[in-house]
Amino acid sequence: MIERKFVQEGIVNMKIAEFLDKELDRAEYSRCEIKRTPLATRIVIYAGRPALVIGRGGERIAKIQEKMKEEFGIENPQIEVKGVDNPYLDAKVVAKRIKFALERGLHYKRVVTMYLNRIMEAGAVGVEIDVSGKLTGERHRTEKYVAGYVMKCGHPAQEYVDVAKEQAVLKPGVIGVKVEIMPFMPPEMELEKRVARGEVEISEDIIKKFAVKKEEDKEEEEAEKEEEKVEETKEGSDEKNAVKEKAKKAEKKTAEKKGDERKKEVKKKEGMDKGKKSDADASGSVKKNEEKKSGE
Repeated sequence: MIERKFVQEGIVNMKIAEFLDKELDRAEYSRCEIKRTPLATRIVIYAGRPALVIGRGGERIAKIQEKMKEEFGIENPQIEVKGVDNPYLDAKVVAKRIKFALERGLHYKRVVTMYLNRIMEAGAVGVEIDVSGKLTGERHRTEKYVAGYVMKCGHPAQEYVDVAKEQAVLKPGVIGVKVEIMPFMPPEMELEKRVARGEVEISEDIIKKFAVKKEEDKEEEEAEKEEEKVEETKEGSDEKNAVKEKAKKAEKKTAEKKGDERKKEVKKKEGMDKGKKSDADASGSVKKNEEKKSGE
C-alpha cells in the first residue's frame, strides 16, 4: 500500500533526526532535510558549529554515512552540512547552548538573561525561555523569562514561532529548558502596526474601495439572508400544503369507508326485508291451503 510506504518513510525520518540529534549534540545540531531520489538519498544537516559535524578530513561524516547504511538501510546517502544563518534566532541552537552553560556550572538566571538580550538584539520579535527543575533547592519549580511579543495560540503560533526543548543533567537532577522564539512578525500584523504608527500612508481611493467592498459584502449577506427566509417560508408553505392534502385524503378515505359501511347496512336490511316477505308469503299460502281443506 502507498499509505504504508509514506508512514514508514516518516518513521525512518524521525529516527534519523533523533540519531543526528544525539550524535551531533556538541555540534549544536538544529534540524535536517531528507530528500529521496531514485539514485540517492540527500540529507542536509543544519548546525550551529558545522566544522564539528564534518570532522578532520571528513572522518565524522564518513562514520555517519556508514551508520545510515547499517541502521536505517539507506543505500547511497549523500550528506551535506550547512551552518545556521543566525544561531540566536534558532530555538534548537539556543536551547543547546543554555544546556551546555548550565552543565558547566553557570547560574541559570545569568545564562537566561544573557541569551534573552542576545536574541532580542539579533532582531527577534519576542522570546520566552522556561527553566524547570531543582534550580536552587530541593523543591521543583518553573521560572519563565519573556521579552518582546510571542504568539501562544492558533495557526500563526504554529507557523511563526520556533520551539525547542533540551535537558541539562546536573548533580541535583535534570533541568528542563524550553525556548520559544518569534523571529519575525507575520506580514498582516506588521502592516497593521505600521499603519497604526503612521509609518505607512493609505490613499483615500484605497479607503473608498474598502468601504465600497464592505457595503457590497453587507448587501450580499442581507440578500442571502432574505433568500434563506424566502426558502424557509416556501418550505413551510409546502409542508402546510402537504399536510392539508394528507388530511383531505384521509377525510376522503374515511368518508369512503363510511359510505361502504352504509351500503353494506342497507343491503343487509334489504335482505332481511326480503326474507321477512318470503316468510310471510309462505305462511299465507299455508293458511290458505288449510282453509281449503277445512271447507272441503
